[in-house]
Amino acid sequence: MTRAALAAVSCAAASLAASLVAGTIALAAPPPAVARATTIALAPGSGDPDSSRPKNETSEVLRELADTVRALPSLALVAGKGAASPALREADPIARAQAFGRELKTDRALAVDLAPLGDGLVVYLHVVETASGRELGSANVTLGDGAHLTPDDRARLRGAAVRALDPSRFVGRVKLRLDVAGAQAVLDGAPIALGAQPLELAVGTHALRVTHPAYHDFLRFIDVEFDRTVELDVALSAYPLSEGQMTEHRRAVIESAAAPPPSKKPPRTWRWWVLGASLAAVAAGTIAVVWVARPSVHQDLVVDYRH
Repeated sequence: MTRAALAAVSCAAASLAASLVAGTIALAAPPPAVARATTIALAPGSGDPDSSRPKNETSEVLRELADTVRALPSLALVAGKGAASPALREADPIARAQAFGRELKTDRALAVDLAPLGDGLVVYLHVVETASGRELGSANVTLGDGAHLTPDDRARLRGAAVRALDPSRFVGRVKLRLDVAGAQAVLDGAPIALGAQPLELAVGTHALRVTHPAYHDFLRFIDVEFDRTVELDVALSAYPLSEGQMTEHRRAVIESAAAPPPSKKPPRTWRWWVLGASLAAVAAGTIAVVWVARPSVHQDLVVDYRH
């Protein structure tokens, strides 16, 4: 066997050995840790908030909240004994949630309290950490006056639950439809990328500005609601700039890009020290002059009374 053949065999053997070692290490390595879901229990208040209201409405609220918790990937719902648990007799929602969470050995508990408001119903939610009793979040929502929850009631209830349980998921969406290419957008003072997919934004009011060199700026305030998509037509083509306006716009952009950044002047704190020292010296000199010029005790006026 030639030297070249021996070298090739040696390289193949070394490669095979390296592969076997790597495979053994990979098999021996522990599997990647899977994040454990946070366990939580629903701690409803004892009794119905109003004997005149249908009891199935309370059950609907609790079922909707349970479905909302199950839909959140970071949480795992733990079922309890229901109204038979002594912990649920506690009137204070924070203490009740902590006691119920300790009973079920969950990480958190969601206190649910219902109170009548006219013909409607107010649902109060408090998320409590079982170990410390610390309140992690809260929300409340007013439901309609029907015997059953309407689709709008369910949507508002889900939104309140998500806001209390996982605020990062308390979002809505905005879909922008532009009629020109090459536009740029700024949302709440920060640039954003424009694409075909809707923008996911926190629930609330947002300021949108869309600009294009050939058109007037598009300005809007957008109200984003939970789990809903706002579709907005950005009609830039309806407001084109004139030739003179476009020229002025280009000139302003060029001048802004060419202008040097403002220089940062060093702080002038030493001037304040000098001024303070000068004022102190003047005050000291004035006091000294007044003290020296004052009449002494021996220079008091002497009156000679002669008869």
